[in-house]
Amino acid sequence: GIAFGYATCGEVGFEGRSDYAALGTVTNLAARLSDEAAGGQILVSQRLLAEVEENVEAEPVGEYTLKGFSKPVPAFNILALRERAVARG
Repeated sequence: GIAFGYATCGEVGFEGRSDYAALGTVTNLAARLSDEAAGGQILVSQRLLAEVEENVEAEPVGEYTLKGFSKPVPAFNILALRERAVARG
């Protein structure tokens, strides 16, 4: 799953035992969409689709009730890159 938005990124933990992490609603959304996707399927959020829709072919797959979200979340399946997006590289 892929989502678009703000996340807090940085070192999490304490000296000697820390990791770099991205935290926030957008990371949770991407993980939940990934969990819902079938093999080979790329589910994206509505906000991400708005950013890339001129470059991809996509279809709505409905709304999902996802853990951590109070309202159903619309999701879209990316079918292919449009030819002009591939040509631009």
